[in-house]
Amino acid sequence: MRKVLLLCAATALLPVAAITLPAEAATGPVPIATHLNNPRQLAFGPDGALYVAEAGSGKVGAKISGACFSGPEGSACSGDTASVTQIGHPSTATGTSARRVVTGLLSVAGPDGSGAVGVDAVTFAANGTPYGIMTYAPPARLPHQLAWQSGQLLTDVGGRAVPLSNVGVYSLAHPQPGHPPDSDPYGVAAVGKAVYIADAGGNSLLKFVNGKLTTVRVFRHRTGSTGVDSVPTSIAVGPEGLLYIGELGSLVPGEGRVEVVNPATGHIVRSVRGLTSVAAVAVSGNGTIYASEMFAGCAPGVLTIERSAWFQSITGWPRGGAPRASAPAARNPAAPTAQRARPSANKRTEKRFIGVPPCSWGRLRDRPGM
Repeated sequence: MRKVLLLCAATALLPVAAITLPAEAATGPVPIATHLNNPRQLAFGPDGALYVAEAGSGKVGAKISGACFSGPEGSACSGDTASVTQIGHPSTATGTSARRVVTGLLSVAGPDGSGAVGVDAVTFAANGTPYGIMTYAPPARLPHQLAWQSGQLLTDVGGRAVPLSNVGVYSLAHPQPGHPPDSDPYGVAAVGKAVYIADAGGNSLLKFVNGKLTTVRVFRHRTGSTGVDSVPTSIAVGPEGLLYIGELGSLVPGEGRVEVVNPATGHIVRSVRGLTSVAAVAVSGNGTIYASEMFAGCAPGVLTIERSAWFQSITGWPRGGAPRASAPAARNPAAPTAQRARPSANKRTEKRFIGVPPCSWGRLRDRPGM
């Protein structure tokens, strides 16, 4: 189910060990790029640069634009304003080393350019091949020059976007039982020869390999008017090769999760529960999980994208300044009832509590055989 949350802001995380910030930044976040255009997910490239998926501003500032139309969250307008930005030497960047390396991508936003979706995530394979995931919008309502990008898994050839597979068409053709067809490709991660995609609208984890899309895992989804949509929005690869999937959980307090999936079987092997509106997830080399929440009033994670009116920036927390997971931890008596970790009703092993960030917490469970 597509949520308005996806069109409002995004917070992205990277492993804590991935970046070292200047010593003078030891007491707080440091801007490393400013004046970004609705930034979404982040990825380090093989060159050591940090790459930012920018969702754009719809028709605002566009060279190619289309007529506005009525979308699931109100009036939506399209244009060629999405892009990918490269930040060279991010450990010492002061906002002057950023440059857009791919431009002219599809963006869909409100009439004023706010709440955009477009290229929402980027990733790199071990051999350096780049991939980006594009939002889905009805092609018939888009400018013909941009319609081909809708719902596509993209790669880059000499600064030019090249389509690999239409994730939107696939998800619309494979709806979940009792759930209307929907698609909003939002998260992407390359592992070996495969590329994994989190489809927030289809509530699914997909795999692209050898030119073919398949479904790895179907997550929670509404059946009629009952239940909760998982709304998976982000993917991180853990040191053990498992996939960590961040879920919004339909914005319901306590229904956000980080599901840990075995990509070979599609089984959920661990689950962090009791979170709210998880927008991004990261895993450090020692297995510590970091998650960011939206509209939860929490402190930022290791790397976070902050939104401030029209201008946004990326800030990084130095080592020692980022929120840390705690294990074990006592139940927080001040936590809202809806966010409290629920006792296990199925005798699965409850291993430990974690808090990411400190004002939110959930229960980590082993879930063998699912």
